[in-house]
Amino acid sequence: MALRNFQQYEDSHNVPNEKRLSVFMEQIRNSDVANVFYQHFYREELTPFVLSFSENRDCLPMWTMYGGKGTGACLCFDEKKLKAEDNLFHNMPLLNVLYVNQTDNSKVSTKSLGEIITNQYEYLLDKKEVTDNEKIISIGSILPVISAYLKNASFKYEHELRIPIIANDIRKSVFFRSSTKGNIIPFIKVPIPISCLKEIILGPCIQSDSIKRELYFDMSICGLKIPIYSSDIPYRDY
Repeated sequence: MALRNFQQYEDSHNVPNEKRLSVFMEQIRNSDVANVFYQHFYREELTPFVLSFSENRDCLPMWTMYGGKGTGACLCFDEKKLKAEDNLFHNMPLLNVLYVNQTDNSKVSTKSLGEIITNQYEYLLDKKEVTDNEKIISIGSILPVISAYLKNASFKYEHELRIPIIANDIRKSVFFRSSTKGNIIPFIKVPIPISCLKEIILGPCIQSDSIKRELYFDMSICGLKIPIYSSDIPYRDY
C-alpha cells in the first residue's frame, strides 16, 4: 500500500524512470540490495512506534478490543492542544488513518501524506544523478511514516488517528511488557502534558459512581479538574 503512494506521486508528477523509488523497490525486492536496505532500516532505528487515538469516545467494539472488555476508561484529549505539541512527537503530524484494501487501486494519499512524499522527491529531482544508496535512504525516510498511517479497511469502525514516533536511541527509550498471551511487546513512553486531557469516560461495565468519587478525590489532591462521565452504552458483563 505504501508502494502505491510512491507510484501515484510518480505518475502524477512525471518522475523519470531512473528516479522512481517504486521501480527501484521492485528491482531490489529479491536481490542482495534488499539486504542493504533492511540493514539501513534497522540500523538507523527507523521502525516507528505508533501513538494511537480514536474519534470514537464511546464505542462498544472499542471497549471490547482495547478497553478491558468494558472495564477500562477512555482518556479524551484536546486535538488542537495535541497538534501544538509538535516537538514532543518529533514534528510528526497527527493524521487520520487511511483504511484501504490491499486489492483496492484507488488513491490513498492525503494532503499531509502527499507533502511528506513531495519533500523527499523534490530532493531527488534536484539532483542530476541519484545513487542506489540515496534511493535506499529516501525509501527508509518515507516508508515508515507512510506505513504508519495505513490500515486494513476491516478496522474502519475505529476512526483512528495516529502519530508515528521514531525512537532516537532504542537502547535508552524502549521498554518492554508482556501481553496476556505471554508475548514480549516493545513500547515507548510519551509524556503527553496533562493540559491536553479534556475528559475521562468510564467503561460500561464499571460501577461508575464509586470510581468517580475516587478519581475526583485523587485529582483534587493534584489540583486537577477534569470531567468524568459514564459510558452511555447499555452493556453489562454478566
